[in-house]
Amino acid sequence: MSNLAVNAERPLPNAPRVQLSGGASCVPQHYLQYVQTQRSIEQVALNCAFNDSTLIFAGQDSHGLYIQIGLVGFDTYLPVAAQSKRKIVYGRKWRIDYNVPTSELVQTIFLAIKKAREHEVRELLKIRFDKHASAPFSTHQDARLITEQADLLFNVQSPVSLVQFRRQAAALMKRSRYDTSPIQLLNIEQRFNQQVLVDIHVPGGESPMLSDTAGTSLTLLLPEPSLNALLYALMDALITKSDSLVRETFTYQGVVRFSHALSVEKLAGLSVHTRLADKHASSGFQHQLKQYNHITDASRVPNVVTPELAHSIRTRLADFGELAGHYPTFTLPPSLT
Repeated sequence: MSNLAVNAERPLPNAPRVQLSGGASCVPQHYLQYVQTQRSIEQVALNCAFNDSTLIFAGQDSHGLYIQIGLVGFDTYLPVAAQSKRKIVYGRKWRIDYNVPTSELVQTIFLAIKKAREHEVRELLKIRFDKHASAPFSTHQDARLITEQADLLFNVQSPVSLVQFRRQAAALMKRSRYDTSPIQLLNIEQRFNQQVLVDIHVPGGESPMLSDTAGTSLTLLLPEPSLNALLYALMDALITKSDSLVRETFTYQGVVRFSHALSVEKLAGLSVHTRLADKHASSGFQHQLKQYNHITDASRVPNVVTPELAHSIRTRLADFGELAGHYPTFTLPPSLT
């Protein structure tokens, strides 16, 4: 690891070392203090990789440190033929606390990539209505308008037979596209419990936004023969496929950190082994560790500054009785406290 990353981490005084089965030793991360800087999170970003069209940014602005993902591709709302160049689409900024452990920073980058791709996946499923294409799962849907029109929007479809559903599903898939690709309906069958299995194939299209579209085959499980259920299951499956690709491709320092090829039992054993040092640490160090963790937790306490939110949170907390740990702080104008 680069010294830039190491400089963000410092063992607590007198922190015990743990001897590992391979002969090496380490100071476990729960005995480290963290002071992340722009340089240190930049180095972690450099140590992470996914694919060539996914850019990992690390920066600092007036609000603090952040991680941000950029995806290089075509605009999902315009025909590819109408675009002479690709563009960079930037995701939201993920705020990073200065005392976040490096492992949590890696997890944040991993999650940020998944969510940036999910944003695109949701826009890439298009359905034609009359002569217009719509992306109904887009995150840009108007939340206020949806709540105002809720009575008209909730699904009121009547149950249909499997024969009717097959006919309706075939017609729906003919006017649907995913990432410039047609969607092929291969098979539909009903189980004994009335659930429906649907086999879908996405062969791929020209100049896709996401490079993993071609050759996608999916088996969807629906609770009932319903077009609404079919569309939700299709979107869930497309997001799951994207997430799985990130999980099996994303690396930290060259290792597929979140791959399902990692042994869960061996990970559990390694975690237990590094925690055993707690039993052998001096009482002075244990007190110091408890104090440090208390200070770290306190630094993450939210501050509520509006009377309406303060009243809501106080009322809800009162239902739980006395709580351990840190309560939120309430910085209200003197006349409202």
